[in-house]
Amino acid sequence: MTSRKTGYFVCDELENDVFIPFINLNHALDGDKVKAYVYDRRSSRKPEAEVIEIIERHKTEFVGVVDIQKNFGFVTTANAKMYTDIFIPKNKLAEAEHGDVVLVKLEDWPAKADSPFGSVLKVLGKPGEHNTEIHAILAEYGLPYDFPIEVEAYANKLDTSITQNEIDKRRDMRKVLTFTIDPKDAKDFDDALSFQVLDNEIMKLVFTLPMFRIIYKKELF
Repeated sequence: MTSRKTGYFVCDELENDVFIPFINLNHALDGDKVKAYVYDRRSSRKPEAEVIEIIERHKTEFVGVVDIQKNFGFVTTANAKMYTDIFIPKNKLAEAEHGDVVLVKLEDWPAKADSPFGSVLKVLGKPGEHNTEIHAILAEYGLPYDFPIEVEAYANKLDTSITQNEIDKRRDMRKVLTFTIDPKDAKDFDDALSFQVLDNEIMKLVFTLPMFRIIYKKELF
């Protein structure tokens, strides 16, 4: 699929990928394994294709924001290649509220329906919240965010204390005025600016950015 609601039929038996206009997708989604009819256009030398059968769905679970109406809901994803929203019957909205980020499963796509039918599998939270965004990314790519009990039990036994040996490897900045743009719940504080006036009346600014560090010194006037 492309972001323009068109697609290309990719086949090892063909030398070039074949363009599929939107009206010929016939409910096929990005990455689906399909059977297609390839034909020559009269107005162009380049062939086109029409999907005639969906053999296997590449993906059936999607992350998006739910828009709840009186008797149904729709989930809209942020994926540019997902050209349609997903219709959710009222009895399959689970505990979702209007505006929630949810994980939905595509269940059916009736022939005359504009949108596929699905059900809410999990409510991930409100848009913009840290945990919501993390879980949304994991769910979008099918990565686990719940681990077996024995794995969590082992992780809880790990020693995470900061030893003196580790402290000796680091530069102590606790007495230097330092600002960071990372939120308080960030996993890694790697964007910072520190300000320090040295004994020789030199102002020292240290910019700490991902992957590199810039030290800038300027005399005070």
